[in-house]
Amino acid sequence: MEDSIGRDVLILDFDGVVTRLDVDWARVREEASRLVGFRIDSLVRFFGDRFGTREFEVVDGFLKGYEMDAVLSARPYDDVRAVLESFGGRAYIATMQSSEPVRAFLERHGLAALVREVVGREMFGRKEDQIRHIIGREAGARRFIFIDDSRAHVENCRRLGLNVTCVLLRRSAGGGLAEAIRGLRRFSEQRPHRRSGGAAPPRGSLVRHRAMSPLIPRHSAAPSSVPARPIERAPSPARWSRPPAPL
Repeated sequence: MEDSIGRDVLILDFDGVVTRLDVDWARVREEASRLVGFRIDSLVRFFGDRFGTREFEVVDGFLKGYEMDAVLSARPYDDVRAVLESFGGRAYIATMQSSEPVRAFLERHGLAALVREVVGREMFGRKEDQIRHIIGREAGARRFIFIDDSRAHVENCRRLGLNVTCVLLRRSAGGGLAEAIRGLRRFSEQRPHRRSGGAAPPRGSLVRHRAMSPLIPRHSAAPSSVPARPIERAPSPARWSRPPAPL
């Protein structure tokens, strides 16, 4: 933890941010539904609701086989290695995949040493609980930057505190990981800090990049103790990528 005191911590989703897994999720949901004896409309919701149950274990083990096959042919997006190497703080992966195939992917592509921990669904069935775990490990960090391609996960992230910056990354729309982080940091460095005559700005508070559009969800409100904060959308570079396949 000492290495992160006063520094940023990067938290990345896996499928859709680090790489794209070629999995037929509709077929997986159908097969998983047959295994547990009831219809699964969303694997993400299923893992959150059934965490710790026998049904969770059955579907987790079944899906891990698909994920292990998928990571054999998956490749990192072009900007991932450069971001991890140049970030300057600790990096984590928080994913609704099993951590075992994710670690195998990182080892296969020489990225494992750049990621402190992979927090998968077998540890926590909800993304926000995965992020809370990481926040607990890095209590001295200046700010946490969470990047995900799921709007629902990013909206839930907004409830986790003023020093958690949540970014919605759309690879399918040309969104770039490097551009998102550079934009956040550049505007953080340019913010005026009051040396006297007023309070300093809150630690890790959001800054808006002019190329980022704040998306204010209509149906989600933060608790009264935590001010509502906009979601940041990553800017789009010239390179286009294949769209991620959601769980």
